[in-house]
Amino acid sequence: MRYLIDTNVWIDALAGRLSADSFLRLTLQADWVGYSAITRLELFGFPGLTSGEEQKMSALLKNFSEVTRKSDLDLMIGKDTAKRFFDRYKEFDGIHDLIKDRAVDMLIYTPEELKKISHRPFVRKMLEEGITIYEH
Repeated sequence: MRYLIDTNVWIDALAGRLSADSFLRLTLQADWVGYSAITRLELFGFPGLTSGEEQKMSALLKNFSEVTRKSDLDLMIGKDTAKRFFDRYKEFDGIHDLIKDRAVDMLIYTPEELKKISHRPFVRKMLEEGITIYEH
């Protein structure tokens, strides 16, 4: 199992809103855990970051891999679910098997979560310019 951790998860982990148990469980059960260049830009591009916060982020991220492929696929999935954030990814593990030649940055949100984060530049751009490939 491979996980590309979304910006929101890193923010919650750094802010202490994500339990260490949940984060460790995810990383320990995975074959690979990383983050995208977009996540790095979002984290370090946040206005008002202190040098202490930057150091804390750098220390955490250096333990994980950064996806460096130039043409990754950003896939946003909206799904009504009561599953916890990390548990949602198991349902979509097969996507990585189907798309082997590209890095896939998969973002799985409930409609309520999407409303809360739709103001973020990357999410807004995906919602405005992205291509819908399936709608139920």
